[in-house]
Amino acid sequence: TESAMKASANLSYEGIVSSDGRSLMPYQVEGVKFIERANARMILGDQQGLGKTVQICALLKLHPELLPAVIEVKTTISEQWRHEIIRWCGTKGYLTQVIKSGKEFAAPGFNIYVITYDLAKNEKMWEYVKDDIKTLVIDECQVIKDHTSERAKAASRIAKFPNVEHVIPMSGTTIENNAGEYFTVLNLVKPKMFPVYNRFIEDECDSYNNGWGYKVGGLKNPEGFALKTKDFILRRTKDEVLKDLPPKTRVFQHVEMDGKVKRRYNELLKELEDVLYNDKMDGMAAGAAKIAIMSKMRHITGISKV
Repeated sequence: TESAMKASANLSYEGIVSSDGRSLMPYQVEGVKFIERANARMILGDQQGLGKTVQICALLKLHPELLPAVIEVKTTISEQWRHEIIRWCGTKGYLTQVIKSGKEFAAPGFNIYVITYDLAKNEKMWEYVKDDIKTLVIDECQVIKDHTSERAKAASRIAKFPNVEHVIPMSGTTIENNAGEYFTVLNLVKPKMFPVYNRFIEDECDSYNNGWGYKVGGLKNPEGFALKTKDFILRRTKDEVLKDLPPKTRVFQHVEMDGKVKRRYNELLKELEDVLYNDKMDGMAAGAAKIAIMSKMRHITGISKV
């Protein structure tokens, strides 16, 4: 049986303040306490917009003994994680390496390694730090819902590093139609409770015939499953924490563009500058051209956020 983590003696929950003066909201404090009770081996499923990243940063600030940590993310938000870590944890003791190339190695001496799912598949990446890692955080963990995928296998390898005791998959996306997609993260967090995919399907999931064969459906007993997992799955919606939320929260995220998308955006930026500083262009024509170019730029930024 895993013992719950002790609350930090060095820093209170109220003492967690971001560099721009923000404090944890009451439900975020409760979220951090839940993670502590679960010994930082749990699934954080709060609805999007409730600050899962903030809760992880607060946890790491309160418990530096969880470091070094690996944070697996989508490519477009790796820099966002770096910014959030700096904002909530600072830099002293939280030196972060954002790995962006398969030619890089996770270097000794860093406290946090932010890496994309695909780069994490490179086993040689971890050669120098494999024995040091203590915590694995998996952001947007629905990306590894297929337990047979290379991404899922890579996450499983990291979770089995010699000193990794803490595993926290995160997702604001609920699984509705295929309960079998829960297996990957359940197995990562509780391998003894959920050791084998086929047994999980048989014990926990409904199956139905779609005319071509049997397909996995929803949970057989949602209430029983919720009771069984209540100590290590936390899911809250905005409606449930509404009293804690301010009237409106604006969240600004740093999204990293990659490859062809970034080059095309820079090309459009140059086109926009040419129009803005073209004194010979007719006013109406210039206005139409600016709108057209900005529309294309907006479309590209939308693609980058996916």
